[in-house]
Amino acid sequence: MEITIENTVYEIKDVLCNITIADSAVKSKHKIGKGNGERKIYLSGNVEERISFFDNFESEIRGFVWTQNLIEYLIKSKSEYKNPTYEYKDRKNMPKEYDRLMETLRKKNNILMFKVKKSDVTHAGIYINQDSGKKTDPNWNLIGNIALPRVSRLSILKLSREGKISYYFKVTFGVAEEENSEEEIKTILEKLEKSKLKPAEKEAVIQARIGQGTYRRKLLEETSVCPFTMVDDEHLLIASHIKPWKKSANREKKDPKNGFVFTPTYDKLFDRGYISFTDDKRLIVSPWLSKYNCERLGLDEGKIIEKLPVIDEKRRIYLAYHRTHVLKKLEDL
Repeated sequence: MEITIENTVYEIKDVLCNITIADSAVKSKHKIGKGNGERKIYLSGNVEERISFFDNFESEIRGFVWTQNLIEYLIKSKSEYKNPTYEYKDRKNMPKEYDRLMETLRKKNNILMFKVKKSDVTHAGIYINQDSGKKTDPNWNLIGNIALPRVSRLSILKLSREGKISYYFKVTFGVAEEENSEEEIKTILEKLEKSKLKPAEKEAVIQARIGQGTYRRKLLEETSVCPFTMVDDEHLLIASHIKPWKKSANREKKDPKNGFVFTPTYDKLFDRGYISFTDDKRLIVSPWLSKYNCERLGLDEGKIIEKLPVIDEKRRIYLAYHRTHVLKKLEDL
């Protein structure tokens, strides 16, 4: 997979995504809690894998931010800067700060380089920081100067060009969408109960959502195993919607052609857009998944998943929606 930045094409070797931007990574005026001002970015997960992502820090680690990305971040976060919803330490001055930051960025070069090192702080994951001695690196600091905690996330793309590795730090406003919580589902179902649907229609839609009833039964009649694990115990199978339940019309909620059957792990991968399928049953893997997790899960791009149910015309329509609106793409990082 490739990405083009300022007319330069890079090969994407690996990616870490959905990294939380916490108080520890931002400047003191943006902090919400009592964190110190270290400007460290925390990477949770397996320590050995995180270190391996940075080639074990055995040579100079070259990172960069792209000014266009930071400008786009500011544009999307404008409402939060102008009318802050969190108790940032310098909340009252953030509207004016927004204008200063935008003016500063427009004067910057397009690609802003810095060096990265692993912090000596021990934790379940690792911390990374600037590697410029005691001197403050203004390019590294741009991440914490602009990003807002809790409402921002970071992706790090490991890129290769002409045999050289560099790391693109991409900042995104907003958190990744997750599935509905139990409380949210309860609210949705309460609204449904108050709707004008006939009792039988209400019951069919509710049962489709909670994984029982006609929808699940018909789907299991067509395909009674998870196509990845071959598990056939109904207690371990989830009737997953291709076009998300909350985006579907009532008839689509109940349509078994709008579904696959998976065990929980693969249901989660599909539901959150980490995997999808072509019309000829070939697996599509989102670039949001690291190569390590792909290996663990046995996810091979382009592999034919033979045990998927028939991809007829109805399922083609639902799958097209999933690939377009659910599958997490490179530009969504």
